[in-house]
Parts: sequence; structure tokens; C-alpha cells
Amino acid sequence: MNEKKKQPGKRQAVRLSLLDSLTLQAKYENGWSKWQSRTGAVYVFKHLPESDKQNAPVAQVYKDRHYLSGVFKTKNQNEFSGDILDKETKQRVFVLFTFEGDKVRIFQRI
Repeated sequence: MNEKKKQPGKRQAVRLSLLDSLTLQAKYENGWSKWQSRTGAVYVFKHLPESDKQNAPVAQVYKDRHYLSGVFKTKNQNEFSGDILDKETKQRVFVLFTFEGDKVRIFQRI
């Protein structure tokens, strides 16, 4: 029997593919921001008030007026995590939002 096992304490690399890329269109004082996708979709981020809970979401994301994902802090200050529902498989898919100035790239786990 020659099976490969995960060694305790070692993290497996997460494989990601680009799901979408966004450009900032507008920022509003009441905590909303509007982003345009390269495919024409409109994303809206609703920034939430800070919470005392460690794993509380920092924002909610809507794509074309439909809820897409909550956004959560990660160890990197320019990256945020979330998950989306795959309509075909009905499974949750991990996504990573990377912010670079007025650009956002959204990656999904493959």
C-alpha cells in the first residue's frame, strides 16, 4: 500500500483560478461601493460596521442585484475570503477577493 497522506502541520497549496476582475466606479459615504466587471456585471459592496466578533463579515457583495457572498478578513490586509454557491453543483465554492487600489480580482478555488 503506497498512499500519500497529509503530514500534520503542513498546509496544502490552494489552487485558484481568476473568476472575475473589477474596476471601482463609485464610493458612497454610507458604506457602499459600486464596481464594474470586465464582463459587464455590476458588483456592489456593502461595507459593514466593525464587530467585536473575530470572524464577522466586513462586507456583503451583490452581483447584478443578487447576493453573492459575505467578505471576511484574512491574514493579508489586501485579501478577503468568501464563498459562493455554484448553481450547477449546489456546492459552496471558496473565493478570494484581492484589492489593488481601484481594482479587485476575484479568484475561485479549483
